[in-house]
Amino acid sequence: LGMKDVGLALKAGEQANVPLPFASVLRDAFLDAMANGDTDKDWAAIARVAARKAGLQDND
Repeated sequence: LGMKDVGLALKAGEQANVPLPFASVLRDAFLDAMANGDTDKDWAAIARVAARKAGLQDND
């Protein structure tokens, strides 16, 4: 759901010629999450990506 939401926002921004740089960051984070098996976490996956990039221990 989160990836779909971000995709819709990016598409709307593109159609309105409005840059949405943070939406691109979120899309990249969702892609990172999906590549690391966090497909069932939705928005919580963003926190896991941030924790992983910060070198924090994964307590899942």
